[in-house]
Amino acid sequence: MSSLRPVSCRNAASAAEMSPGFRLGARRRRRVAPALLAAVSCLAAAPAPSPAPTPAQAPAPAPAEEARARALFKEIRCVVCQNESIDNSQAEIAADLRRVVREQVAAGRSNGEVRAFLVARYGEFVMFRPAFSPGNAALWLTPFLVVLGGLGLLVARARRAPPVAPLDTEEAERLRALNGTEPFNRNVI
Repeated sequence: MSSLRPVSCRNAASAAEMSPGFRLGARRRRRVAPALLAAVSCLAAAPAPSPAPTPAQAPAPAPAEEARARALFKEIRCVVCQNESIDNSQAEIAADLRRVVREQVAAGRSNGEVRAFLVARYGEFVMFRPAFSPGNAALWLTPFLVVLGGLGLLVARARRAPPVAPLDTEEAERLRALNGTEPFNRNVI
């Protein structure tokens, strides 16, 4: 039979702490707490499960319409990713744009009308190849005009530079004398 000691009320907490079961529980808690913390961290860091395909991702019912829509996807820039087409982008706005393009194609609009609709809604930035306009021409031609203007200034300055006066006889003699005495200057004249 094990030796059980009676415990008074004032020593109950210390008696419980002294019991082997209490010490074992504390050790388990110290081991379990980091494991629980690691498990919660892994769950928090895990990516959210991908949702089921939405109607925006579903292909158009007619194969010809889907081919037209896919061709348009490659011409339209994702407004979030900026360097990806909506065909390649995984952003939500790209999925919305794909849905809008499919709806426009299904409604019987031409490619030009679909592009015009998107440009009216999002601006010319949404197109990878914006239409030629005076604003775009100024944007693209300004760097070339600046370079041509700089070259023109250089040519004008070179033409305005006074010509170098030839050496008079005294300066030519001094130069020949220096040339003859210093070995590093033999190839000057």
